[in-house]
Amino acid sequence: RWHIVVALLCTVAGALDPTLEQAVGQGAESDASASELFASQSASANAHAQLSRKNELYEQAQKAYLDDDLTQHDSLLEEAAELGHVHARHTLGMMYLFGNSSSVEVNHTRAFEIFQENAKGGYPLSQWMLGFQYAAAVGVDSNQPRALVHLTFAALAGVHEAQMAIGFRHLHGVTVPHACESALSYYRRAADIVAAEADLLGSPMVERKRLTDRTGQNPDPGDYISYYTMNADRGDLVAMLKLGQVYLHGAYGQGQNYNLALRYFRRAAQQNDPHANGFLGMMYASGLGVEQNNETAKEYLEKSAKSGSATGQTGLAKMLLDAEGPARQPERAFQLLKAAADAGYAEAQYLLGTLYLDGLGTRRDPANALKQFSMSSQQSHLLGIYHLALMHATGTATHRSCEIAVGLFKNVAERGSWTELFNEAYDDYLDGDINASLVKYLVLAEMGYEPAQHNAAFILEREEQYGPQALSNWRRSAKQGHPGSHIHIGDYHYYGWGTAPDLVAAAASYRTAADANQAHGMFNLGWMYETGAGLDRDLHLAKRYYDLAMATAGDAQLAAGLALLNVRAKILLEEFSMEELWHAAIDPVLPFLSIEALDQAIEGSELVIAAWLLCLLFFLVLARRMVAA
Repeated sequence: RWHIVVALLCTVAGALDPTLEQAVGQGAESDASASELFASQSASANAHAQLSRKNELYEQAQKAYLDDDLTQHDSLLEEAAELGHVHARHTLGMMYLFGNSSSVEVNHTRAFEIFQENAKGGYPLSQWMLGFQYAAAVGVDSNQPRALVHLTFAALAGVHEAQMAIGFRHLHGVTVPHACESALSYYRRAADIVAAEADLLGSPMVERKRLTDRTGQNPDPGDYISYYTMNADRGDLVAMLKLGQVYLHGAYGQGQNYNLALRYFRRAAQQNDPHANGFLGMMYASGLGVEQNNETAKEYLEKSAKSGSATGQTGLAKMLLDAEGPARQPERAFQLLKAAADAGYAEAQYLLGTLYLDGLGTRRDPANALKQFSMSSQQSHLLGIYHLALMHATGTATHRSCEIAVGLFKNVAERGSWTELFNEAYDDYLDGDINASLVKYLVLAEMGYEPAQHNAAFILEREEQYGPQALSNWRRSAKQGHPGSHIHIGDYHYYGWGTAPDLVAAAASYRTAADANQAHGMFNLGWMYETGAGLDRDLHLAKRYYDLAMATAGDAQLAAGLALLNVRAKILLEEFSMEELWHAAIDPVLPFLSIEALDQAIEGSELVIAAWLLCLLFFLVLARRMVAA
């Protein structure tokens, strides 16, 4: 009964004091807020745990990759991607795009979906790949406006591949108006990174091979290596130096191998070769393949420089410039570099240019700096090209030229680490993985590499895909000065592949190729003049272009020779009547034939007439020679 009494008293108290009811209500609200706070904290803890878990999985996947456990790597990566790790998702998308995994099959549509999901969160690398897929119609229908949007976002976020792609579009007016200054801005950003990563010994060399050059006539780069290795093993000094530089720079597709470079330079140094001592000094100074040691480096470089080696003089000058305190000797460095530069050493010319530009060790002389950078760039020295571009971009010691500057910055940007994709694409092609090779060449083509545009179009034609995508790549290649691409463009216009048939445009493309000394273009132009297709019929001009084709290329002699016989016969038929030809050439030798009988036999076929005439003229000349004999 007491609980009934208490309840009644509480009810009466509540009626008499409303604050009591409010307090009770506030208590209830407080309990709800506490529940919400607990739920929020619980969710935050779960999110933090999930973040930690997906980061842990991604790190484990990276470790498995370094340990060559690719199966474990792929499994961990997929698990991290499922938890929303953006780097893992992007990597998984790349695996679906290129097929560079044993556990993931190529699926361009799935790659697109992953990149699209990542791009919604603003992930720049996925923006770049999404832009590429829209541009190249890989896994999705071509959509150039969307491609431009994603490429621009990625470029502004600092993705260097996208900066090159946007720079190329502005430079050549591809889906955007031509704008040299915009192209200069984008290419310079990418070039800045490449130049910052370069050193005195340069960057790895990547050969950009054309698939159309695989004729079997060019020696395999491996043959060079075998040749030099054999001679080096016999003690040939030149072969040792050559191999040392090959492995130092990664030439002939060998990749950089500092240990092998050291091995050959040391063997050459044992024969007191000053150049070998110079390279060894540079490698010790930079810590390439050995523990960095300035004392050992200086010892090698001093010995090399005293022998007059430009390599040693340059390396020693670099050490004197980088030193601190009394050991820093810019005046001596200037003298060493001047001697090496006068000997034509590209690195010395570049460094000497920087001294002239900064007034270090000598008076400031921008004009001489420009000269040294120009000479260095003529030997394809990366930093020399970069500094020459800066001077043209700013108008230092020369008239400002956007066109020259952007071309130089493009040259530098195209020597970045991403160039390694050329080797992968070429190897895929040799291994028969045509689709993987094509996608990689298309990526490089979008970045503006002309050989990649050429190779992508070649593969598309090889797969009998004579469409707009192949034509687009031939056009981009042609815009960058490759003359053979104009022939392909002419064929597309002539036959109506990927575009409406346009014989006038075809003739214009063939003429451009012919002006660039392309025999195929000359022959095709001759054919169009002979037949009057897209041009006014002119047999004399046709003969001229056939003659040029025959003189330009040996493999065109048979086709051009037969075409010339046909044109000459047509010219004879047009300039002389059949009766005149008959009486002048045939009557004296074969009087028993008549012009009427010949007309009935050949029934007016012009080509047959030409053939008969040529045969008869041949026998006439032969008969006359026999009589003369």
